[in-house]
Amino acid sequence: MARPVKHDGGLFKRTGSKVWWMQYRNKAGDRQRESTGTDDWDEAQQRLRERLQARDNNSLSSLRRGQVLTFGEWSDFIWRTFPNRHSAR
Repeated sequence: MARPVKHDGGLFKRTGSKVWWMQYRNKAGDRQRESTGTDDWDEAQQRLRERLQARDNNSLSSLRRGQVLTFGEWSDFIWRTFPNRHSAR
C-alpha cells in the first residue's frame, strides 16, 4: 500500500540552476513538475499557490495550456466557453 501524501506541493532547485521549480499533484494524483521561471523564492511560492488554487478550482488545464496556446486554439477555447456572446445576426 502506498504512503499518503503529506504535502500539496513544494519548491526545489535543480542542480546547476538558479531558477526554482515547483512540484505538485494534479486532480488525478499524478506528480507535476514545472519551472516557476524565477530565482526569487517568494515569487516562486506565489506561483505554486496559484497553481494549487487553479487545480482546486478545476481550471488548471486551461491555465497551463494558456501559456502555450496558439491563437487558433485560444479562439476555439473562447468560442466553446462563451458560445452565446457573439451570435451571428
